Amino acid sequence: MKNLFNLKNIPIFLFFLSVFFIVKIFTLFMPKQSSDWASWVQAFGSIGAIFVAIYVSYDQNKKQLVREKEKVKKEELSLLTIINDELFLLRKLVDERFADFLSKIPKNISDMELHKVPTKPFLVYEGSVSKIGIISDEDIRRKIIYIYSGYNRLFDGMSLFNEISDSYDDAKRYDDSADTSESRKEKDERYKDLEYSHLQLRELYKKIDDPLNALLRNLGEAIGGGAVCE
Repeated sequence: MKNLFNLKNIPIFLFFLSVFFIVKIFTLFMPKQSSDWASWVQAFGSIGAIFVAIYVSYDQNKKQLVREKEKVKKEELSLLTIINDELFLLRKLVDERFADFLSKIPKNISDMELHKVPTKPFLVYEGSVSKIGIISDEDIRRKIIYIYSGYNRLFDGMSLFNEISDSYDDAKRYDDSADTSESRKEKDERYKDLEYSHLQLRELYKKIDDPLNALLRNLGEAIGGGAVCE
């Protein structure tokens, strides 16, 4: 019963309703002369032509909607694929360059080597952020935004760590030459800043890792099964 009143069935419903009324009128005013028959045939022909025109227009609109949905679906799959590839490469980059730095607590943080942070790590996301809305799965959409936001904070934090590390090196060199209580205090404060910055980076890294793995699984399933646009 629910399908009977579906918008797709409206043209069919109107057609049969019109036929019913036409037949009803025809039986009430049955033609008796040949000229009356000619008028009725002409009327039926005109009505038939109107319904054909309506149906052709409806069918064209329906096919256009199908084409548009297919186009959006292809765009969505393409977007999910390139985002999946970029996130996979980002994880590989972080694991290869920064895994030790982000997962270990060293005896002396100032001795740790932090490789150069990539300058433009989100080329795909930044170029496609206006299209994120076409992703039909709300959960995947939110996870993508969360992961990229997390990576952005992580890389910003790494850049800040580098700046603090440079500041510590300057304070240490000054203390080596000055050897005063003020220079030692300055050096110790910069080292505490370095420790805190490293702690924050390790926490960020942990918060990203599991959600990223879950997102990559979701993306793999969506790409493999074909994302669906409702």
